[in-house]
Amino acid sequence: MGLTLNTCFMNKLDVTVVLPTYNEAENLPLICEEIANALKKHKYEILVVDDNSPDGTWKVAEKLGRKYPLRVIRRYSKLGLSSAILTGFYNAKAEFAIVMDADLQHEASVLPKMLKILKNDHCDLVIGSRYTANGTIDRAWPLKRRLDSKLATLLARPLTSINDPMSGFFGIKKSLIEKMDQNWLLIGYKLLVEILAKTDGMLKICEIPIQFKQRLYGETKLNKKEVFNYLKLICKLYWRMIWREK
Repeated sequence: MGLTLNTCFMNKLDVTVVLPTYNEAENLPLICEEIANALKKHKYEILVVDDNSPDGTWKVAEKLGRKYPLRVIRRYSKLGLSSAILTGFYNAKAEFAIVMDADLQHEASVLPKMLKILKNDHCDLVIGSRYTANGTIDRAWPLKRRLDSKLATLLARPLTSINDPMSGFFGIKKSLIEKMDQNWLLIGYKLLVEILAKTDGMLKICEIPIQFKQRLYGETKLNKKEVFNYLKLICKLYWRMIWREK
């Protein structure tokens, strides 16, 4: 669904912006407008991957496709954030794909800088980081969430030296995703951690500072189940690392 883009135009796209969604009907029109403003000098597409949101996010996305170069992939069950991101990367029409949250926590204004870094071969993977120099987190973000984020980052430290391996805002060359070992775990909502562990220092990685904001509408998807899934993912990645080093 969305604007009809011919094959010739698709081949010339600069970037695919992947928006994995679940119950983001109120936020989606706002983030699409921000993306359009940020990338007005570029040829881009927005790819919404929705897990059949009860609030009808996929319907909102289809309507937005009349206004923006936007496609919708509607998955008919709640399959999880990591698999949604990977689905978006595999279905991207551009060589460069950037994933970001649809809840307005990530600044779309950073997209041109991320794309420039990827296109100029400065890096294979560019990460919007809260914890690198000059990165910030909205003061309204609850203390418990800050502590949870820091703890999760510490747990990932044996797998990577990246400052913000928990980031959900990152860009990569589609071809690199396709060349990776396709034995994905896809547990929980932190695909970046798995990518970093899977590539184990083989990629050129850049972190750029972002101002991480409080979501505008809706509720956080972080719950006890997702915390358990993250711990399960980390344990499995530890095991893979140990096995690889034997």
